[in-house]
Parts: sequence; structure tokens; C-alpha cells
Amino acid sequence: MKKQVSQTISACSFYLRNINQISRFLLRPTKERVVNAIITSRLDYCNALLYGNDITNSAEDDVAATLRAKPDLKIYYYYYYYYYYYYYYYYYYYDYYYYYYYYYYYYYYYYYYYYYYYYYYYYYYYYYQVTCCPLLLSSCR
Repeated sequence: MKKQVSQTISACSFYLRNINQISRFLLRPTKERVVNAIITSRLDYCNALLYGNDITNSAEDDVAATLRAKPDLKIYYYYYYYYYYYYYYYYYYYDYYYYYYYYYYYYYYYYYYYYYYYYYYYYYYYYYQVTCCPLLLSSCR
């Protein structure tokens, strides 16, 4: 089982290095979707028997630590660290100004302002579609 886990880790690292070569041509939300798709697809492929195993649980922590420490895998570092902290502050504080100030205090002013606008627009658009679209309302009756 250790061999399977190590091969999965090396496959994820290989794909992340390839994505890193084209990362400057992609927007940040696109990078996150691609990295998320790669990692989840590689972890789901032929690994159902390893779910909940001690080897797998310890390997996940090791993978996260090593990939975050590698400077050439900037995508995974940004994805793993800032993406989850963004959701933590978004869902638990519900305060856009505090969230905006928090990430202004940390380095990436443009990215987080873009995220704030993007997700705010996305949720507004989704809310508008669900609540105000007559076709959806008529199909729900």
C-alpha cells in the first residue's frame, strides 16, 4: 500500500509541475479549478480501498507539507493555503469589509479584490436566477 500511496503522490506532483509551467497564462480561479480537478481525480482513481487507512491519513499530511514547501509548485501553495483561509473568513465572519481588510493586510491586494468581486457577483447572479426567473419558479410549483 505504501507503493500505491507514493505513486499517487508522485503522479500529483508531476501534474502540478506541468500546470506550474502554464500558470502565468491562467487566471487564479482557473488555476484553482484545474489543481482541484487534478488532485481529486488522482486521489479518487483506484484508491477506494485505501480510504481511512493509517498510511493514507499520514501520507496526506506529508504531501501537504512537502508540496507547500516546494518553491516550484507555487500553484499548489496558493491553492492550499490562501483558498481555504478565504473560505474560513468568508463563511465565519460574514463581513466583507473585515475580509477585505484582512487580505489587504496580507500581500495579494489584486487577487483578493478580484475574488471578492467574483464571488459576490456569482452569488448575486445565482440568487437572482433562482428567485426571480419565472421559468424556475413555474417549474417548482
